[in-house]
Amino acid sequence: PPGLILLDLMMPVMDGFAFLRALRENPDWSKIPVLILTAKALTDEEREILSEATPHLMLKSGSGRKDLTEALSDAIPRSVRPWAVSG
Repeated sequence: PPGLILLDLMMPVMDGFAFLRALRENPDWSKIPVLILTAKALTDEEREILSEATPHLMLKSGSGRKDLTEALSDAIPRSVRPWAVSG
């Protein structure tokens, strides 16, 4: 399985909410970290739904390269980060 999924909520066939729901319902895929990167204007209800599924949410507007790098560092498990050096 992948070490991380970058997910945009606005996809042409299946919306990101449906994808995330299906991902979390599958035991083989439920623990994969998901970083949501979207331009969608979210309602409070949508933000709550997403916060239950993943702690990693970034809005495309207002997010810069540093924000993305920090979010990726938080989302990717240390075991699959080749650049992460401990000690």
